[in-house]
This record gives sequence, C-alpha cells and structure tokens, in this order.
Amino acid sequence: MGKTDEDGGDLIVTDPINGQKRTFVSNDDGTYTDPVTGATYTSQELNEQMEHREENVTTIRQDEEKFEYNVAEDYERNQERTSHSLETERDLQEQREKAEREWKHRKMAEKLGIKSDASREHIQSAYEHERGQ
Repeated sequence: MGKTDEDGGDLIVTDPINGQKRTFVSNDDGTYTDPVTGATYTSQELNEQMEHREENVTTIRQDEEKFEYNVAEDYERNQERTSHSLETERDLQEQREKAEREWKHRKMAEKLGIKSDASREHIQSAYEHERGQ
C-alpha cells in the first residue's frame, strides 16, 4: 500500500490511478490525516481505498476523463454566456443613450414651443433663431 516516512511515521501512498504520491500525517494513535482534506483514516482504511482504486482503475479513469470533459464544456458555455451578456449590456447601453437623446430632443422642442417630433435641423434652426433675438 504505502511506505512509512522515516521522519515521524507519516504514511506515503502512491495512487494507482495517476501515480501521485500522497502523504498522510501520523496522529501517533494508528490513524493518519490527509493534510489536504483533513480526513482521518486507519492504515487499513487507506489500504482498502487504494485496493479499490486499483481494482476499478478503468472506471475511475473514465469518470475522471468525463469530469474533465464536463469542466471544459461548462467553461465553454460560461464563455458563451459571458459573451452574450456583454453584447446584451452593450445593446442596452445603446438603447439608453438613444432614449436619452430622444428625451433631450423632445425637451428642447418643448422649450422652443415647437412640435416634439420636429427634425433635429428644425430644432437647431429654432434654437439659433431664439438665441439671435
């Protein structure tokens, strides 16, 4: 299953799936703690866990591959959503700016006493005429 580290009895286990070495810290009571997760195991539990992984290597690898595929797919979908959100935000900003211009146009026409649907040129001409007086 694993070997004991000479420095204090920690257990070093090699994962049969990916070959990574994992260290479980000895609690000096026959149990070992995974420093990453905080989970505590007996040496028998760790042995059973590694045997299970070795017996089910194909299934576990397929699960890990499917997980990695799903993560990549999720990332791609999130990128698409982000892109769509940015486009939507730009469209809304343009609509707000257009509405504000139209509001200012109507207010100026109203102030000058002309129809609110008058052309920009008509409003500009009326404004210049009023300023000139």
